Amino acid sequence: MAGKIRKSAMPAAAGIGIGLGASVIVTLVGASLLSYLILRETVGENGVGYGSMGIQAVSAAAGALTASKLVKRRRLVICGILAAAYFVLLLSMTALFFDGQYSGVGITAAMVLLGAAAAALPAVIGKGSGKRRKIPSYR
Repeated sequence: MAGKIRKSAMPAAAGIGIGLGASVIVTLVGASLLSYLILRETVGENGVGYGSMGIQAVSAAAGALTASKLVKRRRLVICGILAAAYFVLLLSMTALFFDGQYSGVGITAAMVLLGAAAAALPAVIGKGSGKRRKIPSYR
């Protein structure tokens, strides 16, 4: 039988939807901050590319953390699904606003995957195998 699910756990689809919304909000806030820094000429030309990559990684991590905390089960799978959904959302926005010029898709995919993997890392490391069994010694 599967492990117990707490009553406060949310259905996976709802948690992924809320996590995707959190990713979009963090993306918009990060893009606004980056555009303000560009306007003030604090960030140079190279900083724009690095800033946008950082925004994508942080947004994917924030959404994956939000979704995995809400769903409370199968956190690695939830983080992976959210990364795929966020990447498809970014890809569709690229198609809509930039007339399908997919010039940085590989970097975008890498940053989204990196952010979601960073969010899934505590779930993978922290859980372990549950109880530790004592190995009998045959002396």
